[in-house]
Amino acid sequence: MNSFDFLLIGIIIGLILYYCIAKKYKRKKNQTRLKVAKQAETAAARLLLKAGYEIIASQKKIQYSLKFDGQTIKNLVIADFIVQKKNKTYLVEVKTGKQTLKPTAPAIRRQLLEYFLVFKTDGIILIDMNEKIFHEIEFAFSRANVDFNTKAVIVSFLLGIFLTCFLLLNLGYF
Repeated sequence: MNSFDFLLIGIIIGLILYYCIAKKYKRKKNQTRLKVAKQAETAAARLLLKAGYEIIASQKKIQYSLKFDGQTIKNLVIADFIVQKKNKTYLVEVKTGKQTLKPTAPAIRRQLLEYFLVFKTDGIILIDMNEKIFHEIEFAFSRANVDFNTKAVIVSFLLGIFLTCFLLLNLGYF
């Protein structure tokens, strides 16, 4: 064996060691993150109860499907909490760490919008566990707006029937 062979063996062993250490580090980091998240959710539950919210469900899961080029793709969405207060239902999302610094960041906004559309609650509460602050999130197209649009469609439909009948009567078809 020459020095090039030893170099090649050393590189291979080094890459294997790097892979094993990186994998173990990533697993440990994920375990720590999950532990911190679980502790934050436990503390958030106490904050919610103290603020007068009734916890309806925790880690509530809803599965929905979407079609992508004709292929059905199933998605699972998990809410930290579903709570109720004053006859209103809210989805609660608990955030810790750096992500609480930018609650309007595109990824968080999209997540909250997906939750709002899937769970169909009256609103969303984002809890910043770093500061222990509740942020109430409302979207401009709330259910009241959707109900108004439905009523507008029905009224327009009935008005269309009325105008058609009136026109047909005046033209002598009845």
